[in-house]
Amino acid sequence: MISTKIVVDNVVMIIGGKNRDHVGTINNRGGYKDRFETIHVQDATGHEVATRLNNVYTISKGKKP
Repeated sequence: MISTKIVVDNVVMIIGGKNRDHVGTINNRGGYKDRFETIHVQDATGHEVATRLNNVYTISKGKKP
């Protein structure tokens, strides 16, 4: 199994939370120091969603799955 980091422009799948089953690329990664980190994901249709870091699974490195 190859480990891929959660960084901007990687393809991810949201596996938890309200936006579950969305697939797209990471646009932004940010958050609060003492709380949780958020990830902004944009899918192929241009729709952007935000979720917590622990709800994201990296599918592939780069912009193409």
